Amino acid sequence: DIVPQKVKITTIAENIFSVSWTSNAPTEARLEYGLVGTKLEEIATDDRDTALPGGKYSTHHITVEELQPNSQYAFRIITGENSTKFDNNGSPYTTITGPVIGATPTSVNFYGTAVVADKQPAAGTIAYLTLPGGSTHSTLVGDTGNYTFTLSLMRSSDNKSYAQYDPSATIVNVLLESGKLK
Repeated sequence: DIVPQKVKITTIAENIFSVSWTSNAPTEARLEYGLVGTKLEEIATDDRDTALPGGKYSTHHITVEELQPNSQYAFRIITGENSTKFDNNGSPYTTITGPVIGATPTSVNFYGTAVVADKQPAAGTIAYLTLPGGSTHSTLVGDTGNYTFTLSLMRSSDNKSYAQYDPSATIVNVLLESGKLK
């Protein structure tokens, strides 16, 4: 019930990346991470655990911050009361942060609301947004059912530049992953 499913690495920038997944049962989770070739000694917890770590969820979203640009990072998922470690078929998961890009474009936001069948907010659902030719970003749906993406910070699929789009004509892809939320 605690085995990570649908693991995705998203929201990659020069100093950040996010990891998300679902589990069949609510469980606490964290990542151990570090630069490739070093011991994985750094720890990151679920984005909802800002005040008190150890919340139990069936959707998991962890944002790893304060990273170095153009660097390869490795991580393992740690979950459950016994701190079981999960990797990518015997090796740590890996990702590469992007380069520092010049001036940030003017801020453009994309908003949405996610509700479940009975019109209640789908709090804790993971929202994924992809621009054509761009990388995928993710965020958690808040307690009111709302989620927000800053389109101007989204990068191209190779992470080397900001994604190009026409705010009045580009069709974005939004995927909502709720795991087994009711």
